[in-house]
Amino acid sequence: MRSTTVFATFFAFANAQNLGAKPNCTKFADLKPVADPLKLFPPGSADFHCDMGVPIPYGPAPTGCAKLELLVARGTSEPGPFGQVVGDPLVARVKRDLIGATFQGYAVQYPAGLNRSELGVADIPKRMEAQIKACPGIKFALAGYSQGGGVVSRAISNMTSSLSDQVVAVILYGAGDGSSMKDPLKAKTLANCAPGDFACPNSGTGPGHVSYNNEGTIWHDRSTKYIIEGFNGKGLGKKTLRSPTDLL
Repeated sequence: MRSTTVFATFFAFANAQNLGAKPNCTKFADLKPVADPLKLFPPGSADFHCDMGVPIPYGPAPTGCAKLELLVARGTSEPGPFGQVVGDPLVARVKRDLIGATFQGYAVQYPAGLNRSELGVADIPKRMEAQIKACPGIKFALAGYSQGGGVVSRAISNMTSSLSDQVVAVILYGAGDGSSMKDPLKAKTLANCAPGDFACPNSGTGPGHVSYNNEGTIWHDRSTKYIIEGFNGKGLGKKTLRSPTDLL
């Protein structure tokens, strides 16, 4: 099994690729971490995960303050500190590209198993409230992949203005086109919808749901730019991106 194996949701594989369990698939306990989160994966390296749907270990939450904190809700059973397909590469790029301000990532504290999203929905405002109290002037970006995108959207639907006013960007991957996002954060939402991603309207079917870290794509580079522009007061407005290579 390739060391670059990555994973998204059970339903992505079952519905978008019509795959059954592979006889030689890898158990979660046997997964090898990805050494370089900036490295893109060869297309097709998202193989079926024997344990898809199982809860993922998470925590502890990072301590301390930063001027910008990126809260990431991972996809179902997605391993890695923030999630190998989306969270790890996105956090690494924002850390690399943000100039003149401190930054940290935060993995939303939920197990990302099937039917466990309510823990993540509750954790997002809890984390934001605690950080606003401890870190005056802090700003947030929210990112969610697949089930994690639903976690972010549901948290926003009940978010008070005292919290939403501190959010500079919302990034969705494989979690709809952002059209149902609650105002005022709808105008700060970038929805990534790959061709063949069944979780996005009008995207067709295929392996798109697990393609966001594929070689030859710039999904994460564009999302990073969107976050940084929002943080710098130059928000780019509501966008839905469907091409893996078009410029932002």
